[in-house]
Amino acid sequence: MTHSTHTVRPRTAVVKIGSSTLTDAEGKVDRAYLADLAHQVNRVRKAGWNVIIVSSGSIPCGLESLGLPLKRPKDMPTVQAASSVGQRALIAAYDQVFSPYGM
Repeated sequence: MTHSTHTVRPRTAVVKIGSSTLTDAEGKVDRAYLADLAHQVNRVRKAGWNVIIVSSGSIPCGLESLGLPLKRPKDMPTVQAASSVGQRALIAAYDQVFSPYGM
């Protein structure tokens, strides 16, 4: 009996989404972009790939959620508050567009 030492590894794609890609011209989360991203990730997964998404964007999401001006704040307490609130909002936005695909 012979054993093969060749193993098949799953292919993995790492996708980095920056804040400027995630937001529209007004600084709000671009939900149409996210919906298209979810569709594309679904297609890639069906082709046998694993997909890891690394995302920025918690600060713009937090500013939008808090009703603050959508320009990046300069003071650290506002940045921290926006980031904290924005993490939940960002994950909720991703969940909304990815859950129909079972992701």
